Amino acid sequence: YLLQRCDREKPICGPCIRSNQSEDCEYPDAQGRSRTKILEDKIARLRSRIRELEELDENTSNITLHNPYESREGSPMDRSLVLINSGERPAFAANGIFTVLTRVDGYADVLQVDFAGSSSGNNASLNLDGTQIFSSVNVDPCMDNFLVNASQFGFFLNVSLFCSACVLPFPLGHPYRPSPALLSTVYLLGLHLSQSDALRDHESTFRSRALQRTSSALSSSHPQMFLHALQSEILLASYFFHNGRLLEGKYHSNAAASLTISSGLYRIRRDPSYTNDVVGDISISLPPPNDAVDEGERINGFWAALILDKCWSVALSSPSNFTDHETLGTRIDTPWPLDNAGYEQGLLLSDVRSSSTVQDFISDSLNLMEGGFSDVAVRAMAAILFERATFVATQCKPNMHSQNTAAFQANFVVLDRLVAKFQHYLIHMGQFQGLTPHGTQDLVITHSLAYAATIQLHRNFASRNANSNRKCLAAASAIVMILDNTDLSGIVYITPIMGTLWMGVCQVIAAEITSLRRHPSDRTPGFPIRDEAQLTAAIQTVMATMAFFAANCPIISELPVFPLYR
Repeated sequence: YLLQRCDREKPICGPCIRSNQSEDCEYPDAQGRSRTKILEDKIARLRSRIRELEELDENTSNITLHNPYESREGSPMDRSLVLINSGERPAFAANGIFTVLTRVDGYADVLQVDFAGSSSGNNASLNLDGTQIFSSVNVDPCMDNFLVNASQFGFFLNVSLFCSACVLPFPLGHPYRPSPALLSTVYLLGLHLSQSDALRDHESTFRSRALQRTSSALSSSHPQMFLHALQSEILLASYFFHNGRLLEGKYHSNAAASLTISSGLYRIRRDPSYTNDVVGDISISLPPPNDAVDEGERINGFWAALILDKCWSVALSSPSNFTDHETLGTRIDTPWPLDNAGYEQGLLLSDVRSSSTVQDFISDSLNLMEGGFSDVAVRAMAAILFERATFVATQCKPNMHSQNTAAFQANFVVLDRLVAKFQHYLIHMGQFQGLTPHGTQDLVITHSLAYAATIQLHRNFASRNANSNRKCLAAASAIVMILDNTDLSGIVYITPIMGTLWMGVCQVIAAEITSLRRHPSDRTPGFPIRDEAQLTAAIQTVMATMAFFAANCPIISELPVFPLYR
């Protein structure tokens, strides 16, 4: 390799710009800490800040639990309850009737409880997997609510295996059941999505338990403790982002990224001959996967964490935790994710090796048309382009050296071409008609991320460059057209990052309307003439969509509106 002197420019030096590095330069700090250690320190600071906020807003009221069983004198009651599904579906129960198994001094007692109807005797409270639930409240919809929307929260585990494990007749914490951290988090999300006020009144209790168990998840002896801890962190991050609690969402997103980096999930199926692992911080050693499905969960877990990180690093104006850096040894080699059925069918052959997964995509070396990529893989690509476009656009600085300017322009053109190519691929990938609500959700999100990448790349130049102006408006119009021509009525919940994307569309259109009103007859040569009525109708379409989803997504309801254009 040709060694070049670093000019120490920040956030990225001249030689790195000219060589098209994908991330900011890594300058060692005074303590010589690695990137993983810096990330862990950042998480510790966020955790301390969150604790301060929670102490200010903590609900100190206690709920007294009454044991519905006749306790044995001197024998403490282990209130871990297990649900045995009396119906066929892998949710709570078709009729609201559950068999509840509780352990007292090692002995098992069984009780039939009807959560849907009235119970005999006093309205006693039970402890469901350590979470307070009252017998007069129907908790049947909780798991169903979660499963219907699981993918929007970043659920990457095999759904069938998860559901089957949930209803096994073993106590909480048993190795055959999901970990306490994961179950508590799933119950929290299912309750939050519930329309029952009686259930949602206990959300703070569910949340405290989920946070407590997730914070100690890695210290448990559960055989799936790592993957379940990673899944819990991703779910909690989505939960907090969904509720507009961005600091806490960022903390859990960073925690998920830290887990994937410290465990080496970014290098699954890497060629063993690769010797540039200079990170030296693989602090979590995972055993070999049990089978293809187990390995698939690890692969999908990595990509779920990356998608979350890439999207919200843009929304929060913070750098991505996934560097994909050759010299740092963090090059992403993990293969693109498959859907659950793909792993079950053995589509990921045992002898396949993978390398430079993201770098090949960014450098336009990947043949999209022949790839046969899964929906989640395509969403990961869209998220990568969204974050990459944001990063490249920020590298344009005033008074740059001519060499750096030339390198920036070259990188800009290459990425612009790749984004356009990816958008063209999406058009051929599938149409919106005839899809299930779940399929519609996935396509709306992926297409929106792809077109938002164009907006992020060009928006800083749209006011003075006719080509960037045209591309920004075309991308915004494409998103509006998707919303106009797609039946969204069957979708109750959508991933909260969509609020940020739609707000970006509104800002682009609003800026164009403002420009038209200021200079109605004095347009810069080369800029197309716009119809204000059409622009106003477009912004109203986006705002109506946001209003529709705001009822079930607090962060969307908190975003500013544009009354001038209503």
